[in-house]
Amino acid sequence: MRRFILAGLLSAIQIVCCATDLPSRNDRVSVLAKDAQYSLGHRKMDLLQPHELIVDALLTSLGVPDEQTGPEPIAPNVFAVGGCRPHSCDEKAFSIVDMAENKVLLAAIRHFHCHFEQQSGARKKDKRPVSCDASPTISIFLFEPERRSSSSVTEENLLNHAREWGRRFDPAEVQIVRVKAGAGK
Repeated sequence: MRRFILAGLLSAIQIVCCATDLPSRNDRVSVLAKDAQYSLGHRKMDLLQPHELIVDALLTSLGVPDEQTGPEPIAPNVFAVGGCRPHSCDEKAFSIVDMAENKVLLAAIRHFHCHFEQQSGARKKDKRPVSCDASPTISIFLFEPERRSSSSVTEENLLNHAREWGRRFDPAEVQIVRVKAGAGK
């Protein structure tokens, strides 16, 4: 009987030990926040709001953790993180980060392309109504290939993970945006 209890205890210790080797969600989001700010800078797009900073939309869309995007590595030191926008879980985000290099390799946002409505005779500074598309778009931000130098993840592998993530939801238009680090400054 003691042998079984001891074996069970050792198994539990081993599980706890190994589970702590994986980076926490907060660690992954922290790497994403710091590196995305550098890489995307002040670059803006029509995403959750018209003419919004991409990094703001990305971090907002990760607000509520996605339990299906687990901590298992995609490759050595390469992990995914996912979530959805608080109070609007139809808008979601997914990212793949290299924890050894502290770099974002890919980020994706599922959004409804919110934009200012065109009005004839309106000046740029005038308040304009905002409208959003009825069907979603997934914008995939693929960061420059040089960032993958230390990881074994290929561009196709990254895109496959993003597409697999996107297939969990209603069909959406997909657009791929290539990002060169610091180009958004």
